[in-house]
Amino acid sequence: MKTRSGPTGALESMAGKLLGKAVKSHFEPKADKPVFHYLFQVQSVKVEPVHDSVFEVPKGFVERPLPKMGDS
Repeated sequence: MKTRSGPTGALESMAGKLLGKAVKSHFEPKADKPVFHYLFQVQSVKVEPVHDSVFEVPKGFVERPLPKMGDS
């Protein structure tokens, strides 16, 4: 990238840094707001019988506690 020297170059550099900070602060996720919002519409609904086996716990299933938010 080519850089200019003198007052014009200094002004361009300052403007670029200021603009970069403004863009970063605008697009950086906020702690109190969701990062992603998903909205969908239900197009149809139906009621039908379901076999009991759908609700049975599979053989060999081992229950483990869920990890806390932020833990890996």
